[in-house]
Amino acid sequence: MFAAIIFMLCGFGVGVYGLVTESSYIAMAGLVVIGTVCVIWWFWVMFIIRSMIANADRTIENVASIRADLKEIKSLVEQDFFERQR
Repeated sequence: MFAAIIFMLCGFGVGVYGLVTESSYIAMAGLVVIGTVCVIWWFWVMFIIRSMIANADRTIENVASIRADLKEIKSLVEQDFFERQR
C-alpha cells in the first residue's frame, strides 16, 4: 500500500512536470503511471474482498460444526451428571 502511494505521487509529479514543461508525452506518462496504479489497486482490493468472503464462509461452516460438537459435549456432561446423582 505504501509503495502504491509513492508511485501515485511520483506519477502525479511526472504529470505536473510534463504540464509545466509543456511536454505532452511526459504528462501522459504521469497519467499512465497513475492509471496503472489505480487498476492494480482495484484488482488487489477485489482479491482481498474475495478472500475475506471465503474466510467468512469457512468460519460460518466451522462455527456450525463447533456448535454441534458443543451440544454433543453438553448432553454427555448432563448425562454423566444425572447418572452420578442417582
